[in-house]
Amino acid sequence: PTKRCLLSRGVATHETMAFKYGYLEMRAKVPFKHGAWPSWWMTVPKARQKCAWMSEVDIFEVFSSKNEVVANLHKWGWNNQAKKMDHVMLPGGEGVTQESRGYRFPDAAKLNDEFHVYGYEWTPQAMSFFVDGMRYCTIPIDEKHDYSPKPLKGMAGHHDFHSVIFNNEVFTPGHGWMPKGAELKPEDLPIDYEIDWVRLWQDPGKEELKIL
Repeated sequence: PTKRCLLSRGVATHETMAFKYGYLEMRAKVPFKHGAWPSWWMTVPKARQKCAWMSEVDIFEVFSSKNEVVANLHKWGWNNQAKKMDHVMLPGGEGVTQESRGYRFPDAAKLNDEFHVYGYEWTPQAMSFFVDGMRYCTIPIDEKHDYSPKPLKGMAGHHDFHSVIFNNEVFTPGHGWMPKGAELKPEDLPIDYEIDWVRLWQDPGKEELKIL
């Protein structure tokens, strides 16, 4: 039988590094399995937050999928009028196939045994997402584009310094959120997330890398 388990902590650069703009990539063997929720994402350290609301950028998430990664953008901020934390996500929904935000591997037979390179390009104009050097998604982040009503208006939070986070959660019984029918089964184990390397390229003429 399955038992409830919890990832005690992910791996994050909150205390060591935050950055904005540049090209970030990772070579990894990511679990594409029922019950798995591996992710590679970024958020704003409180010490570096300039916008009134916080940004979250999911470079990729795998929602209990055998062959697909999905990119997402989120906004988080305090709503004084409602006295609660507001959350707005780029329309489409987590775990939903989006032709513009998801990449589906054409051959998934050996995917759990393969390393692939996942890339993320961040400029003042847009965020782009890559698999093995192929750009599959670009999201504009200039002031002409927005995806939320008040009070989380604008795109400013996506230009704050972000730290990087790695997670590999599993959809166990009692998990706070999961796609329909995604609960972990005994035959899904083990679920491993193996990272070979992570690299960041930036313009050496600009002070874009911050050591906290």
